[in-house]
Amino acid sequence: MNHSDALVRMHHRGFNVSELKNQPNIDRTDLDAALKKIEREHETSKRGLAQHSQASFAMRL
Repeated sequence: MNHSDALVRMHHRGFNVSELKNQPNIDRTDLDAALKKIEREHETSKRGLAQHSQASFAMRL
């Protein structure tokens, strides 16, 4: 994944990446690490929402 791919994916997750584009001290390794953390948090929240909706559905039965 290149620099711009990581920025696009972070943007789609709701992060303001305009400041990151202009930071010369942020390299690809930093972006990849940040993106992995964001993806993990997104997957965790998605699973949490699915579990919550399953539980609320079960309670309505």
